[in-house]
Amino acid sequence: MATSRCKERSFERSFAHGARKRVSDASGARCAQEPFQAVKLAQRIACIKRMFSFFDEDQSGEIDIDEFDQLLRMVGKAKSRAQVETMFKKMDADSSGLVSEDEFIQAVLEMEEEAKD
Repeated sequence: MATSRCKERSFERSFAHGARKRVSDASGARCAQEPFQAVKLAQRIACIKRMFSFFDEDQSGEIDIDEFDQLLRMVGKAKSRAQVETMFKKMDADSSGLVSEDEFIQAVLEMEEEAKD
């Protein structure tokens, strides 16, 4: 069980890094390339919001499982549909079947904090 958790944390760290890099490559968002530890919280949140907007293809204000799956594929971090579903469920705090911008921000910030450990 500990090995599974280590793999999951490694995947989440890798996802957070890959997503920031992909948004930077696509949108030129300079802050996506800077270490988040050195950026103030408000700036970090602004970067995450841009990331969310980039991946919210239909601009609905929420990411569905298919957009999330595509997000992971774009950053090269999708391992399996089961892994995508597990991460999506973790982000979907209200179990609505959609990840709101607030849920996305909270999840990314938590992944960054876990990556520091």
